[in-house]
Amino acid sequence: MTESPGSRSAEARNLATVGEDLDGPLFSAMAEAPRLARAYFEFGAGLIKSCGLDPALRELAIAMTLAACGAQSMARRHLALAGSLGADAAKIERLQDFEDEPGFAEPEKAVLRFARESALGVSVSAEIYGGLQDWFDVRSQAAIALLVAYYAGLAHIAVPLGAEP
Repeated sequence: MTESPGSRSAEARNLATVGEDLDGPLFSAMAEAPRLARAYFEFGAGLIKSCGLDPALRELAIAMTLAACGAQSMARRHLALAGSLGADAAKIERLQDFEDEPGFAEPEKAVLRFARESALGVSVSAEIYGGLQDWFDVRSQAAIALLVAYYAGLAHIAVPLGAEP
């Protein structure tokens, strides 16, 4: 699965700059099923490119999802990526306390609530889903749900395989 550095996507290069080891344990474990892994990661890359969220908010939502699923190391790497994409340091530091952080706008809070609740219990309350509906169109809601599901799935692969150091 390892590609030459010149052929890596912009997302892969960004991940590499914040310490994501594309030759590390998660990617090595998934390389045992290369066709499935490639399809899975291509799906994820497509979500990242087309989810429509601000890139910094996207990474905060990913970090929230990963942390809720117990993939703390992966969450920290996505927080670093959020910082490199312009997320405010206070938002990164206070992500888990976003409800009480005045720096988070209501649409950001809606995304983070959805990410946390969906990752923790799959089912999302009508109130939490309604929060997304208040700020995002149906296409964006679906993209956010798919993004969260993808990263929750990635955490559910990494943690049991011991690929989440």
